[in-house]
Amino acid sequence: MAKPLDREVKDILKISVLAVDDGEPQRSDQAEVEFFLTDVNDNSPVIKPQKSEASVFEVLIRAWIILLL
Repeated sequence: MAKPLDREVKDILKISVLAVDDGEPQRSDQAEVEFFLTDVNDNSPVIKPQKSEASVFEVLIRAWIILLL
């Protein structure tokens, strides 16, 4: 994160995710992911690791959880 998250300032974080496969022809898709921030204490949230990668099967059920931070 470039700066700390603060639910009082912004309670929804939106990021764009790009998925690319290794097939021939190579295919890709992009989606926007929304994070709804909650305020459970006065400490700033920390996301570790700062970069995450995940592998997924070709066929997934919609709304399937791929990665938890």
